[in-house]
Amino acid sequence: MRYIFNLVSALGLTLFFSSCFLTQKNNGRDNSSNSLDWSGTYIATKSNAKEVQRSVLNLSKDNKYILETLRDNARANDIFSGSFIWNPTGNSIQLSTAMGKNLFFKVGENWLQELTPEGTIKSDGMEFRKTSNDLVGKKWKLIELNGKTINASNLMKEPFLYFNPFDSRVNGNGGCNNMFGEYKLDGLRLSFNKMAMTRMACQNMEVERQLNQVLETVDNYTIADGILSLNKARMAPLAKFISE
Repeated sequence: MRYIFNLVSALGLTLFFSSCFLTQKNNGRDNSSNSLDWSGTYIATKSNAKEVQRSVLNLSKDNKYILETLRDNARANDIFSGSFIWNPTGNSIQLSTAMGKNLFFKVGENWLQELTPEGTIKSDGMEFRKTSNDLVGKKWKLIELNGKTINASNLMKEPFLYFNPFDSRVNGNGGCNNMFGEYKLDGLRLSFNKMAMTRMACQNMEVERQLNQVLETVDNYTIADGILSLNKARMAPLAKFISE
């Protein structure tokens, strides 16, 4: 009798765990969160009689985002950053902002559609399209220059570059002064033109001087494991950046 009881108990446990596994497997159906390559940079343009509004939204795999909106008549860009969560079905996301305003987007293959809090398409909402170029629409922070690690805490400002996805403009900071100009892309070939900068005087200007030289010299770039490398021919990378 004890043998039969143990056998029945064992079979019962087996069926129980099998049922749990099947339930978990069925609950793990394909959706946008687990079947699409959704991380990356998305851009959108919306216009009306008063202005043209351009937005760049970057979604990272750790569920962090940066949303920047440029308006023709505004003196400064609107920038929001924070975290986002998926809805229970895994097909839309909710962006939380510091102002307490939540933004909602349906996630498709290479696109995002702005939604109302109720989950319907927002009539005047933004429709984003994913850009295939990982270089643009991100803030790239300098981490290495001519083979030496950069410690931004030793500088007046954090050195960075930002490649505007809507035109060929680039802006950033060299550690002291703001810089701006144009960039030209042809595949992985990259060059900078008409670069200019402000004329502040700071301590430790060597990083800024070397970075300017790199921008004058570079002719190609690579992005691997989230690291942007600016290169000259097949030489070792002249500068390395990491996206924010």
